Amino acid sequence: MSEATTNPSSTAPCPGASGLGMPSAITRMGETWDEISYRCFGDEHHVAAIMELNLEHRATVKFPYGTVIELPMLTSASNQSLPPWKRK
Repeated sequence: MSEATTNPSSTAPCPGASGLGMPSAITRMGETWDEISYRCFGDEHHVAAIMELNLEHRATVKFPYGTVIELPMLTSASNQSLPPWKRK
């Protein structure tokens, strides 16, 4: 079996919602907070917001495979530093 078959999050950046209305990610083996932020948002600047939503995991340094992490819903205000034609 390939890693993509045994580890579904290995190919998807952030696999989807948890069913609770919040976006979520499934951790990869050995992944850290800043790696989750980079994989899901493209930079490490959202670590504090991710940790705030996942207080039960705040002592975790490296995650095991398969932990569901709730992600913040970023507003368009985070894109205000970009020129208008680059904003989504």
